[in-house]
Amino acid sequence: MFLKAAKGIHRYYRRLTRPVRHWWQEWRWPNMLKLDFYLAWVKWPFELFMDSWSLRRGRNFWLGIPAIIVGITAVVIAGAVNACTDENAGNYWKAAKSAISKKEHDKAIMLLQRVMEESPARRNDARLELARVYDERNDVGRAEALYQLLAPYGTKDQGQGHPDAHRRLAMILAESINVNSSKEEKDRLLFHLNAARNDTLPEVEMAWGRYYVSVRDREKAVEYLKRASEEYEQLYSIVGELLFALQKAEHRTYFLKARGYLSNELAQDQNNQKIRIDYARVLSYLGEYGEAERVLREGAERHEESRDTFNKYLSNLTMTVHEFMLADTENPPSISDLLTRIRVALEYNPNNGLALNRLMGYAQANVSGNGTLRDVLESVIIDGKEPALAHLAMGNLYWLEGNQELAIRHFNRALRIRDDMAVVMNNLAWLLAHAEEPKFDLAMELVQKAIELQPNSANFKDTRGTIYFLQEDWESALTDFDEAIKTIPDKRPVYVKFATIYEKTGEPSLAKKYRAKAAALANPDPEEE
Repeated sequence: MFLKAAKGIHRYYRRLTRPVRHWWQEWRWPNMLKLDFYLAWVKWPFELFMDSWSLRRGRNFWLGIPAIIVGITAVVIAGAVNACTDENAGNYWKAAKSAISKKEHDKAIMLLQRVMEESPARRNDARLELARVYDERNDVGRAEALYQLLAPYGTKDQGQGHPDAHRRLAMILAESINVNSSKEEKDRLLFHLNAARNDTLPEVEMAWGRYYVSVRDREKAVEYLKRASEEYEQLYSIVGELLFALQKAEHRTYFLKARGYLSNELAQDQNNQKIRIDYARVLSYLGEYGEAERVLREGAERHEESRDTFNKYLSNLTMTVHEFMLADTENPPSISDLLTRIRVALEYNPNNGLALNRLMGYAQANVSGNGTLRDVLESVIIDGKEPALAHLAMGNLYWLEGNQELAIRHFNRALRIRDDMAVVMNNLAWLLAHAEEPKFDLAMELVQKAIELQPNSANFKDTRGTIYFLQEDWESALTDFDEAIKTIPDKRPVYVKFATIYEKTGEPSLAKKYRAKAAALANPDPEEE
């Protein structure tokens, strides 16, 4: 058996080594001295090619060799290019980081754009750095667009996107969010806050606090903003106002902190209107009304273009003092002092609703320590301290008692003493017409007197037309609205009233067109809908 196995192995060995033995025999010296030996080796590649070409597999092999060579070459070239590109992108990245640290924003932007072009792997990192550069340049629009690419809104997975981009988007949105913001804006802010992941960072806590302010959750807002104010001192006044609204005694501590911070900020930048107004508000909360008025008056003098804004704040401040005086039961104010405050408030802002309502209130109630209101008003008229407003209040008192003759007499006296009372009367007429229990007759009498003084006032015609409208005197309302619409700044409410009138009077086609005009003014850009 062993002999048989040995023979088999030998045969197998001979078969495997046959080509080698043949090759070795060919390379013996006698053969190598012959020319045929060398001719055979020269012909061998061609014979091999022809033999293999006659077969399909052979032809496929030879035809595929160029493609293989091209493929290998392409891979080698691509690898070399990628290696070169990665090296270039790395150099651009280092140069960009250096430019950012040196605040060379233009250079950094150019280099980061090259990184995004050269290296897809570094693209998102470059976008984030580029967005931060735009942030530093206060180019919020471009920065926000890049952040949105990195942190898309509305995805099912809130973890998707770059947390830093989500965080920055949350801060941008939080800057403008308020209680009047739309639900979509609040939902967007909440989404980015959740995706930012890190609630312990001061900027994230500040954004959370502003979100809770917008949804009227004061307790939660205070919780976040208190912690954030340790890093961001500008939040002291907001925390103080929230604590004041929650009737927490701690509010004064934060208002004192805010006063110190805002005082320093205003000293460094006297032209910063926002800081000035915030500072005046804090002083008002602290009861430092005189200093608050000085700060606002200085702002009105410095910023002529914003005088109306400062005047509104001055008007509100004056009425704050009025309310404080009115609540002082130990030293009750005189009606003259109270009317003086109302006069000053209305001089600053004729549309101050609180001042107008208080003025009307003095014609319906007694003031502690001043006797009957009629006696007090008469004494004010005799003293001549605030006779115009006193005549106006007295006229309203007589009107309520049904003595229209004396009421009109006092209205006329008020207008003769001060011709700027026309605006006040117009505003009073508007308030009376829109009260829970409208006084249309008195409202009409007041606006008629205002129109007599200023017959070309579109606002006064609009008020009278509105009174007619509320009384459903359609024709008279149309006449006034036709006049008012020519020059009144805000035409949309008038168009809505036109539509209602034509609807009520049986002209639906005109009503539809006026509603369309009103809608067009409400949404001037259809693409924004």
